[in-house]
Amino acid sequence: MTAKKETAEQKKARYARLEFHRHYNFTLIWTRRYADMKARVEGRSTNRSHSQGKELLTKAEFEEWCISQPHFTIFMVIYMDWVRSGFNMMLAPSIDRVDSALGYTGDNMQWMTFVENCEKNNKDPIDFLGGYR
Repeated sequence: MTAKKETAEQKKARYARLEFHRHYNFTLIWTRRYADMKARVEGRSTNRSHSQGKELLTKAEFEEWCISQPHFTIFMVIYMDWVRSGFNMMLAPSIDRVDSALGYTGDNMQWMTFVENCEKNNKDPIDFLGGYR
């Protein structure tokens, strides 16, 4: 029995479902943000980071932090603005370390938009997005 070849319409629909899931699944968004933090701490990030070797909470602790108040409410405000913008990467939820000298700990993190985080650290967001907005 041979498998049917996927039509262009079927492929487009599959990608649309995947894209919907990627943007509307909080756990997936939080997992990606955690993976980014972990890469910075472990020195595997493509961006030069001052986070290397710093403290990092566990994934379970991060997820608990995400659902706790006021962090969840702040995330939702940023997230809904991001949705209304059509998922403009400049408005994507981003984790910021309040004090850059410290690691990713529950009392040293806050949600902000990607562009706010770049501006706070005097970085051009376009450098991180490879020229894409």
